[in-house]
Amino acid sequence: MKRSLLLFLTYMVVGLMSTFYAQSVNISYVNPDDLSVCDTALFEITITNNVPDSIRDVTVLADLPSGLSYVLSTVTDASESNVTNLNVPVFAIPDMGSGDEVTITFLAQTDCSLID
Repeated sequence: MKRSLLLFLTYMVVGLMSTFYAQSVNISYVNPDDLSVCDTALFEITITNNVPDSIRDVTVLADLPSGLSYVLSTVTDASESNVTNLNVPVFAIPDMGSGDEVTITFLAQTDCSLID
């Protein structure tokens, strides 16, 4: 029996950006509309650089809810920086020019033991 789960993606962007830059970077995300136990879903995080300068070494940490794990090697438009904890994968974007927008996508899977 499948149960639908409403999931929320918590995100945090850190890296070598000053406080001024952090205030001028827009972050938005899209959660899947529906996700069932033992299922995978696509998550999206969009980051837009609104400052006149490039930003470097952007790190994106996706703090997934309990029972949800990142599926290795599924990230696009970023690289896996640290995936030792699949509930909190860390992705890297090397450089973002002024006005650049990057949309990171990745798959996450629900734990099948949630059905018990």
